[in-house]
Amino acid sequence: MPLERPPLAMSEKGTKTLERTAGTAETDQRSGSRTRSAIARGATRVFSPRAFLVALVLAAAGMFLGGSIPLLSSIPLVGNLMGLVGVFVGTFVYGLFSPPRYVETAVAGGLVAGVSFLLNFLLLTVVGIGIPLVALAALGGGVAGVLGHYFGRDLRTGLTKQL
Repeated sequence: MPLERPPLAMSEKGTKTLERTAGTAETDQRSGSRTRSAIARGATRVFSPRAFLVALVLAAAGMFLGGSIPLLSSIPLVGNLMGLVGVFVGTFVYGLFSPPRYVETAVAGGLVAGVSFLLNFLLLTVVGIGIPLVALAALGGGVAGVLGHYFGRDLRTGLTKQL
């Protein structure tokens, strides 16, 4: 029958091994959370949900205001084109006050324009003829969003740069 050692009689080497094992597990847990937070930081560098929501709200407000100009909104496609001008103006304002967030403004502009054209031409879209029109509108909204953001940032840089 083997003799059991009391817990206090453990060798110093065994104690260090146990501490090192516990420390390694704790370190692995910390490094795992560091890895997750690094991935999250990297993802928000590429796409920020907060910046996207702000760009989406401004693009939607621009689309609404641009499409609601009284005389122009009654002409079928001109009202929709004025909505794209509104997306440009909304993202232009966003570009004046924000860091460079081109991906968010492109997605927001494309989403707003695509949904707006989808709802305006719902019958044509259901029939199938309007699908290319909605895709073209989403592409145009994305381009308008990026251009508006770019020109807004350019104006801000021009106003704040010392001569």
